Amino acid sequence: MGRQGLFESIVNPSGGVAPEYVTWTIDTRSAGEVRGMIRADTSEHLAILDLSGKSQTFAKTDVLERRREPLSAMPNLVGLLSEQELADLIAYLETLRGN
Repeated sequence: MGRQGLFESIVNPSGGVAPEYVTWTIDTRSAGEVRGMIRADTSEHLAILDLSGKSQTFAKTDVLERRREPLSAMPNLVGLLSEQELADLIAYLETLRGN
């Protein structure tokens, strides 16, 4: 991803979310509502990495519903960062390529 792609991803995080980073809301019998990214989906279990970073696995019989969230879990940083901070962030992210 080039500089422009990094910029677009930061100012519009919901514009293009890779499938492995899509946020889902899972309604379960045992834990209620859980939001996170699906890490494994088998015929018997559903494994979620929740938004706090905790891995949770549920039996499929425990899952009542799952809904794909329209917005990315990544916060929109527009208005939170100055133009210089945004430029610095992009420059830093560019240094991570190949690491």
